[in-house]
Amino acid sequence: MSQFAATHRVRLQLEHLEDRCTPSALLGDPSAHAPAHLDKPPALAAVAGDTHEHTVPIQLSAHITSDGSGALSLSGVGSHLGRWTGQGFVDNVAIDPVADRVAVSATATLIAANGDQLFVSVSVSVNLTTRLADETITFTGGTGRFAGASGSVSGVCTTNWDPASPLTFECDSQGSGTLVLDNSR
Repeated sequence: MSQFAATHRVRLQLEHLEDRCTPSALLGDPSAHAPAHLDKPPALAAVAGDTHEHTVPIQLSAHITSDGSGALSLSGVGSHLGRWTGQGFVDNVAIDPVADRVAVSATATLIAANGDQLFVSVSVSVNLTTRLADETITFTGGTGRFAGASGSVSGVCTTNWDPASPLTFECDSQGSGTLVLDNSR
């Protein structure tokens, strides 16, 4: 074995993500440990190789209901989340009949099967005529493997909503985006 190979090793480990596993390098980005050319400065990857964040693509399917009091009940399934449930509260509802829109903002806590929590803020814009909505779910932190999480999901939502009672609705949504996990914990 060469002297270079003996001093520069990468060890892989498996990270448990619900029932899936993903390899990761314990020593950071392997290219960060590669020697620079003698006449050139180190590659940018060598400087950025110490990041503690891991960005993963995520897809969510959700069923969201509100009982009229502003309380939300959520359930769904998502990549890197598995099956989850959640509770939240509607923060604001703005009805604009001229624009044929209702804007809803909410906050919620999603709970994965293992009990880890993912904190989210939700922004939904519903077309009053079609009942179709555009939504954005922004990740704002969490507990366990979601501590320090960030990122967002954009999607579409089909609503069952009564304009006479704007806090009573159901929404079935599909979306995709990115989840940024803080691996330093």
